[in-house]
Amino acid sequence: MRTDVLKQILRRIPKTPFAPNVAISGLLALSRARVKNVPVPHSNRQTGEVSIKKWKLLKAAAKSFSAGIMFDSAASRYAL
Repeated sequence: MRTDVLKQILRRIPKTPFAPNVAISGLLALSRARVKNVPVPHSNRQTGEVSIKKWKLLKAAAKSFSAGIMFDSAASRYAL
């Protein structure tokens, strides 16, 4: 995305968001800005273990959901 579009989006995101990538994606979709998709290669994890399991995952999901609701109500007051 273009720098000017990203700057407008970043101004509307709280200083300490739980998942800033989700907020950026949502606001980008609402802005209706043109987007160029670029393929990014992906490979599966070779070693290690997932760090967010069971209760930690549930807590993270709940926190993300509540942050999204609060962000949505605040963002809806502003036009891009």
